[in-house]
Amino acid sequence: GGGGRRRSARLKGGEVEYTAEDEAGGEGKRRRRSKGPSTSGNTSRAAKHEAEAKRAREEEVMKEWLRESRKVLAMSKIESLDGEDGLHREAAIKYWGPHVVACEKVGADFLSRAALHSSLTLSCVLVCLTPQKDRQEAVCWQTYVESRLASPPPPSPHALLQEFYAHDAWRLLACCILMSRVSSWETKHSAIAEFFRVFPTPSDFSEQDPDLARGVMHPLGLFDNRYKALVSLTNRFLTAPKFDVGLEKENKIYGIGQFGVESYNIFCKGNIEFAANTEKALKLYCNWHAKNCRSHA
Repeated sequence: GGGGRRRSARLKGGEVEYTAEDEAGGEGKRRRRSKGPSTSGNTSRAAKHEAEAKRAREEEVMKEWLRESRKVLAMSKIESLDGEDGLHREAAIKYWGPHVVACEKVGADFLSRAALHSSLTLSCVLVCLTPQKDRQEAVCWQTYVESRLASPPPPSPHALLQEFYAHDAWRLLACCILMSRVSSWETKHSAIAEFFRVFPTPSDFSEQDPDLARGVMHPLGLFDNRYKALVSLTNRFLTAPKFDVGLEKENKIYGIGQFGVESYNIFCKGNIEFAANTEKALKLYCNWHAKNCRSHA
């Protein structure tokens, strides 16, 4: 072999020889590896510390909301009432838990202001802070219940996650919040099923510490955003005299966009005509329904 090439010991039986370029290259690599310490570690630690501090502040707000919600429940008597509206009240408690009575302390003006609010400050979230002047006439429990009852369309062979929870509006919308930006169907299905095992009703969710929810929701990621949206949904669901969700100011709920609103209209209201959507899974269901369920009312 020539003097400018490396000679293979396997071919020639001797020791491997290196050219000057080989030696320089190795030395260069060694020099690159021996560079001084980077400042990126300090920057990332500072960013992590700030993120943790921000999360702690947000969780304290959430915990304060939970504490105050419990006070509202403690001040509210749950008792059987005579007449049809009393039966609806009892049905509401049965379906969605004892915290539904909080709506008796919330007026329409408060709900309108809360609907516009997305940062979850206590003044707009805590039902117990509602001024006396905002407390309106007694809630119509028939309206309360009927505005929340679902009328889902037939299930499809596609087994969309929304179809599993279409019988309950709170679960359906919570499902949409939880499944957003998660690609694995198995991860979504198992984590969401566990969420509803731990929090079967909105009242159950409102009673728990955020740390419990964090553990349940961990596989889905984006805990802070999801938790804020779930708090906003749960607060509206429990306190609104008449429940609705949409994209307009008067019925917008923080964290629920077009996908959630369309899922609600399709799977809870059975409003297939509503689906002027662009989301692939919703189109898949609506196309299946158009071909197979023309007679469904």
